[in-house]
Amino acid sequence: MTPDAELTVAAVRARGWECVRLAPRAKKPDGPRWQITKDADQVAEWFAAGANVGLVSHERTGVAVLDPDELLGWADMIDTLGQPALPWVITGSGRLHYYVRWLPELPAKLTWRGELIGEIQRGPGQQQVVLPGSVHPSGGTYRWITERLGFLCEPIDPVKGPLPELPGLWRAYLCGQSYAHRR
Repeated sequence: MTPDAELTVAAVRARGWECVRLAPRAKKPDGPRWQITKDADQVAEWFAAGANVGLVSHERTGVAVLDPDELLGWADMIDTLGQPALPWVITGSGRLHYYVRWLPELPAKLTWRGELIGEIQRGPGQQQVVLPGSVHPSGGTYRWITERLGFLCEPIDPVKGPLPELPGLWRAYLCGQSYAHRR
């Protein structure tokens, strides 16, 4: 098992996160039904068998994940609102995932200036985000940010570090946006 997979298992054990077994080198569940567990030993077995593992993000886990895809829009959003939190994960495609405390009013889509720039994995229903220790379809690995990466990223501790809350400007923008879209 890789160091990132070991750290994922330790985080599942410490935080009681719900995880889903994913197909090897894939972002989708392995099989027709979701295999979900909070058992860290089961997660370790999945990694040992070559499976990927996803974090089920919703109210029960208390986690939402900001998953920006369109980087110019994301950079403009950060320039305006500030950083939402420290990024926790470098994805297998080299992008960043920002783990934050779950809020019921977060929208499913991340938009800026009228453009879709990513997603917020937050439930309800079956939503998951690929965890470190897993392998992207391209062959890249998902990694925890456990060391400083220049000016871009500070290290986080996925086992003991507090899950950050979204800052006020981010909450006002995202939650106000979700209320506006419900009308």
